[in-house]
Amino acid sequence: MPERMARGLAPALVAAGLVLVILGWLPAPWGAAAALLAQPLLAVGLALRAQALAEIGHYHEAYGMLAALR
Repeated sequence: MPERMARGLAPALVAAGLVLVILGWLPAPWGAAAALLAQPLLAVGLALRAQALAEIGHYHEAYGMLAALR
């Protein structure tokens, strides 16, 4: 059950990270704080999504997502 919840959270984490990336253009200090918070959200969201893709056999897409994290 926790794995299903984690996979369900992946799109939400990526979306929240992208919103924070956009908010990163705000003037300091708000933009800097948003940019710092965006990185871990995007990394966790993409890693969870890549794991879910690998579990169903979509290894090429999973590798592409993990390559984006570098």
